[in-house]
Amino acid sequence: MKKIKLVLLMLVAGIIFPLGIEAASRKNVYIFKGDGCPHCEEALEFFQDLINDEEYTDKFDLVEYEVWNNSDNRAFANAVAEELGEEMTGVPYIIIGENSHSGFSSSLGDKIKEEILDYYNDDDATSVVEKLQDSGEHNVTAESTIYRTGAKSNADTVIAVIIIVIAIVGFGYVIYLSRKDTSSKYYEKPVKKEEVKEAKVEEVKMPKSTSNKKSKKKTTNKKTSK
Repeated sequence: MKKIKLVLLMLVAGIIFPLGIEAASRKNVYIFKGDGCPHCEEALEFFQDLINDEEYTDKFDLVEYEVWNNSDNRAFANAVAEELGEEMTGVPYIIIGENSHSGFSSSLGDKIKEEILDYYNDDDATSVVEKLQDSGEHNVTAESTIYRTGAKSNADTVIAVIIIVIAIVGFGYVIYLSRKDTSSKYYEKPVKKEEVKEAKVEEVKMPKSTSNKKSKKKTTNKKTSK
């Protein structure tokens, strides 16, 4: 029973632990956008390519807030800008930790990459967006059009396959142990060959000794009659 509990514990840890690392390793980058904004689309295409880059794919997630059609998101964007001591003049409005960028152009790409790496590698770095979210004062709705493809999706597939294999092997071993414990309760000790042989010899001797006694009695009776 203790073995079964140990196997189950290892199985659960093996499934949860890798997933926990995967989820906790990346940091959030935020973009406030407007539907139909061409510069926002350009920024999203940049982040889409970056998130599928092997160097950056495990470094960040992009969280999107639409502000042209959502007044709550727009108020939240203004609160973020106020917290940073600035004014949001337009979209896209990009937040990386405590750094912000209003608008987007391809020349800004290297600066964003550098800030993402610095933010990821700094365990003490904080995000102004998350600070305001934690306050509970803002009702916002996030969305995302960014997805991972290529090498990262293949890695995720491999991890999923490994987890499934671990689960199958673990449950199979648990079933095996449970059946083994059950069968051992009904196990009987086999009779040794020597014991069987000795029993047979005794069974053969018993009839012979009985017949000898009978023959002796008959002999005695004959002598007496004479």
